[in-house]
Amino acid sequence: EDTSISTIVLDTAPGGHTLRMLASPELLDRWFTALDGLLAKHRYMHTVFRGRYTPDHTDRLITDLQSRCHAVAAALRSETCCFALTVTARTNALRDALALADSFAAHGIVTDPVLVNRIHVAGACSHCTALAHAEQAAVANAPRLVEGRSVVAIPRLPREPRGDALRT
Repeated sequence: EDTSISTIVLDTAPGGHTLRMLASPELLDRWFTALDGLLAKHRYMHTVFRGRYTPDHTDRLITDLQSRCHAVAAALRSETCCFALTVTARTNALRDALALADSFAAHGIVTDPVLVNRIHVAGACSHCTALAHAEQAAVANAPRLVEGRSVVAIPRLPREPRGDALRT
């Protein structure tokens, strides 16, 4: 049986929380390195009084946890990992998304595509048409955010899709 996972979708909290989550493998790695350093005295004492030190379950645990942290950090920065920014077509939301994209880039993470959520459809009514034009203008006025990225407009729906409706 093939137990490999081809796609994982992680809907994260707002930008600051996401950046802290992305930094956690490195933070944990530093913590495990410090813990390993604290165990150096234990290893030294074993060597002095028993003539040698044999790695034990604590050493294996630290090594395993560090290995997992490195694997997560590598996976987040691999070319098979995709971070899609999801925003609404409001100027402040687009500006915040650009700042988040810049922060991701500083971590070596590519953000593509940009999903512009809940776009009004022109023609449904005069109010919706005006909103649709304003949203199109807001996205057009965010060239640094959309430059080089795919932009996917997701229309505003009367109800949030759930269950089988998400498969279509």
